[in-house]
Amino acid sequence: MYEAEIMTVASGAAGTLVAAGVTGGAQALRARVVALFRRGTVQEQDAAVAAAESASGRTETERIEALAALIAAHLVAHPDARPDIEAAAADSNAVIYHQHNTGSGVFVGRDHLGDLTINHGGSTQ
Repeated sequence: MYEAEIMTVASGAAGTLVAAGVTGGAQALRARVVALFRRGTVQEQDAAVAAAESASGRTETERIEALAALIAAHLVAHPDARPDIEAAAADSNAVIYHQHNTGSGVFVGRDHLGDLTINHGGSTQ
């Protein structure tokens, strides 16, 4: 795999993971990063989580860039991780919104009790 291709895949996966941290919280982020870096050491997993976390004080773009570099290095060291990383990158354009309405009032499609998930450009979950 060429360096540009590695960085494209790594950047897509990094974007997905950082977005998971925004929408799903720190636990969801840690779980996804650890799963993606399962072939690496605990130190590599911890470094990847730290790079992606919002608590690092970096902007979202900076977190994506830092995590992409770690993912690219992981992919070079563990070429068998490629399917997992590509799968994470494939959902990089998915934007998921969750809506929960209760009570009375005018909601999407009239009154709605329960959850509504709108998934633009991504796979159904």
